[in-house]
Amino acid sequence: PDKKKNFAKDTVHVVALATELFLQDMTKQCYQYTSERKRRTMMLHDVGDCIKSVPRYEFLDGPGTLAWTLMQDCVPGLN
Repeated sequence: PDKKKNFAKDTVHVVALATELFLQDMTKQCYQYTSERKRRTMMLHDVGDCIKSVPRYEFLDGPGTLAWTLMQDCVPGLN
């Protein structure tokens, strides 16, 4: 068998698993912000607060990121 093909399949699997774990962890953190506000529905500003408050998500904050763009669209005066 072609070792490059097997390596590529393994790589895709590992990246997919890491992405799933990352999103699972972030969702749990964002839910904490939602539940602290005594709501059952997670809103965009809960995600934004999570990104700004949890150090490991700092790379998602700031101009040029998707989170920043979404927050600008939803929060008046954020520019």
